[in-house]
Amino acid sequence: MNSSYRRARATALAVLLVAGASAADPAGAGPLPRLAVSLREQAGTAAFQHSCSLLRGAAVVVPAGSISTDGDGPSAEDIDGARRLLTALPAGSDVLLHLQIAPGGAASLDEGTLESRLSAAVATLPLAAVRGLVLQVVRPAGDNRLLRFALATLAIKARGANPGLSLTMGFPPGVSTSLVDLARQAAVYADAVVVSYEPGWRDDATWIERSLHKPVVIRLDAGSPQDPQAAARAYLDALIDADDLTIETVWADLGSTDGLASLCSTASRLASALSDAFAATTAAAVPVSIAVDGIVQPAVRAYLDTRSADVSMLMRTQATRERPRTLSFAGRSEKPFEIDCADALDGRPVPSSGVPAPGQAPTRACTVSTSHAFVTVRWAGADERIAEAVNVTGRAELRVEEILARWQQARETERQAFQNAMASCLLSLHFEPVGFGGGFDVALELRHFLDHTGVRDWVQTGFFLNGVRLKSRREFPLPQLEPERVLSQPLQLRLDEQYAYSLAGTDTVGGVLSYVVRIVPKDPNDTLYRGKVWIDGIRFRNVRAELEQRGGRSNVVSHVETQEFEAITDRQGREFTVIRRIYVQEVLNAAGRSFLLEKTFDFSDYLVNTEGFASALAEARASEDPMYRDTATGLRSLRKEGTERVVESSDSKRIRSLVMGAMYDGTFRFPIPIAGLSFVDFDFRQSGNQLSVFFAGPILAANLSRPLNTRLRLGLDVALSAVPQRSRVYAADREVTAENLWKFDEIVGGLASWQPTPTLSLTGSSHLIVSAFRTTSDTDPAFRVPARAFTIEHAAEAKFFSHGYGVTTTILRGDRLGWGQVGYANATQPVVQPAYLKYSAEFGKQGYVGRFTKLGVSLAYYGGDGLDRFSQYRPSFLTRPRIRGIPSGTDAFDDVGIAGVAYGFNVMELVKFEGAYSHAWARNRQESDRFRNFDGVEFNVGTSAPWNMFLQGTISYAVRGNTARYDSRWSVYLLLFKPLRR
Repeated sequence: MNSSYRRARATALAVLLVAGASAADPAGAGPLPRLAVSLREQAGTAAFQHSCSLLRGAAVVVPAGSISTDGDGPSAEDIDGARRLLTALPAGSDVLLHLQIAPGGAASLDEGTLESRLSAAVATLPLAAVRGLVLQVVRPAGDNRLLRFALATLAIKARGANPGLSLTMGFPPGVSTSLVDLARQAAVYADAVVVSYEPGWRDDATWIERSLHKPVVIRLDAGSPQDPQAAARAYLDALIDADDLTIETVWADLGSTDGLASLCSTASRLASALSDAFAATTAAAVPVSIAVDGIVQPAVRAYLDTRSADVSMLMRTQATRERPRTLSFAGRSEKPFEIDCADALDGRPVPSSGVPAPGQAPTRACTVSTSHAFVTVRWAGADERIAEAVNVTGRAELRVEEILARWQQARETERQAFQNAMASCLLSLHFEPVGFGGGFDVALELRHFLDHTGVRDWVQTGFFLNGVRLKSRREFPLPQLEPERVLSQPLQLRLDEQYAYSLAGTDTVGGVLSYVVRIVPKDPNDTLYRGKVWIDGIRFRNVRAELEQRGGRSNVVSHVETQEFEAITDRQGREFTVIRRIYVQEVLNAAGRSFLLEKTFDFSDYLVNTEGFASALAEARASEDPMYRDTATGLRSLRKEGTERVVESSDSKRIRSLVMGAMYDGTFRFPIPIAGLSFVDFDFRQSGNQLSVFFAGPILAANLSRPLNTRLRLGLDVALSAVPQRSRVYAADREVTAENLWKFDEIVGGLASWQPTPTLSLTGSSHLIVSAFRTTSDTDPAFRVPARAFTIEHAAEAKFFSHGYGVTTTILRGDRLGWGQVGYANATQPVVQPAYLKYSAEFGKQGYVGRFTKLGVSLAYYGGDGLDRFSQYRPSFLTRPRIRGIPSGTDAFDDVGIAGVAYGFNVMELVKFEGAYSHAWARNRQESDRFRNFDGVEFNVGTSAPWNMFLQGTISYAVRGNTARYDSRWSVYLLLFKPLRR
């Protein structure tokens, strides 16, 4: 999306937003600011109704006490006084509550406690009965961070209680120099900002309008029992001094009702004279020159009539009854004009005089004895309007801080109306194939319960393994597949901001024009989210989120998720934003290696604020179904104790399972038994390290890995085996038994894995392989082999995952030490090379249709240089490359290319069937430089078995290949998996 298009979309959003705000706010009278008057006593309500009834848009400001920055709310007396005033005002009155914000006495507060206190304080305010709220900072607190949090929280909570509430914030004088950061951060939650009418106020007002882009409210502290017209004069002075500033409201804080009548009558007459057709402008735009007593140029605020050539001017004359002054007006052209002069305070007309002299510019004059005059200039018989470029200021785009503020306010509105929700959820987990068949697919049917206190419970109503519904109520070890819990969520209001936000542009998602906000942690080493969030440009609700997370102490190396949201309504028609779907791509660390896990949460059947919530949750807790709860440390099991459910106290991060079975692959004339115990501790000795152990009698494989930071992990490998590998050699498809050997490999080494991005993993490793050789009963005594030899292998691997796609590339170099001569003494070619190089590239894509139907495709190439019989690729059931149909130990290759396809489906949730086909091109350069074709098919079946086990069987058949070498084209594998209690 190019930048000009993004700007156009953002402008369109802003136009809609401004139009919506303008329609909701009551307007003032024409070009004049709205007038607001403070009332502190019940008697003032009658005076206001009597004096200000004709003034359109006039508002009443009702004091409601103060709130401290540590959450202490208004006193009961203050709230009672405010409620009495509200009751005395006529229904439909435009009322604003005035709340002072003062420093608190607490040394420090956590944000949870402070938010709770502020929420309780807001709950005491009669917000439902008013149109607006004014938050006035009395004086800066020592900790402006706390003050900012308090102001923002109050604004959010107040808007949550009354979504239509207008919000105004006031800061002490000098805000443009001494409180810049506080005002920038807090004012994004406000619709307007208050400036006290004191010396230097224009500097503050100009900065607020041009830097904060907020309308300005002028607060007049003008009450004077000795001078009833003092408030009216201050009001007129504020209008004149505003000049080119856009003032939304003039707020007169009178202290008493003595000047109320004069103020309202002055404002009312001025509003009647200046209709909606007038536009405010500067004195320079008026086509007449003005002087006082022939010398002084008065302070003037001009208004142009857009329907005629008339100009009205409000001016400060500094005249008194004792010292009247003459106002003279000279035309800038020879066109004759007339003037109407009046006392701006009480509306009394003032006679005018002046006769145009032939050949000279016309002049008119009037003598006034009032401090403020209102003058209208009319050009008799003139049809044309005055050419005037009226500068209308406005913003085309919202700042990202304002977008987040509106999102927080919209979210709070939903939160305060929210009571509970229930939903069905299908959680699907798809594991990358790691050796046994096509990988594992796990699915859980869940029922989700969420209440207004934040408790999130899940009840597991169904468990599927490879599409087979298991009858037992077994738990799935979800906590081990979760990243470390992020406690600081993006977009949330916090005392210490841990995220940086920027506006990435706009986008349309599901027909919703949205802002796209980019999120980046301020400290890259923190376990936080990064990514983008789509926010509805009109309703400011979540539309989509793409978030990623790396690091932490869990086995989740990287976590990338896409969240899709939708809006639903409750029985009362109130709208709520809920998650519809979450797609998660995780790179997990297991045995020091990275592999892919895809998770999908599909939510449906939402019920919000339903009366049946409590009974449904109680029924779930009383059942024998496994339950889980979201906690601050992750998802934890809810253990049943009698009739109650309690959070599992054990934070075990261990998984144990048994693997049993047998395999027959055509190499041997008898089946080979398989039995082993797998053990994984994801937090070994509470150190954050991961220990993986697989023990199967004569086989032991272990890995200990340690995260150094959010991107780098180190690991140590040990693999010991007392089971030999049979190294065979063929010539023209006939086995050369005289050169057969038994080979034992013991391996130790280390590896380092770096995660530069959530989808890319880079791993480097070095391993020492100690090889021991034994001859078979058929080995020629003249064929020499070392008793023991050493090989050092250095490898580099890159793995890329994205939305079901996976690409893996590897390169490996092996250097041999102490091998000596292998083979016959008179051999012309060495059997063993001193060094070799291997490289490979693999591509795979898995897709899912419906709940359990799977389609997969794969491509791979394996090659090398300097390969010999001990370093060539030997396909088998448990290692790569996997060529279906080839028995292990029968073929070795220097180059292999493989293409495969697999399709799996489920039958009545009882049996999972999967068929696979692979075609390979492979050659052994010691036999021939020609590639040979290999075709194989495979059929997998999986179903449940007794004693909470899962049975998986595989039948493989070699369609084409070196079939003369195979004792049988058929291979059969039978495996039983048994998870053990943690």
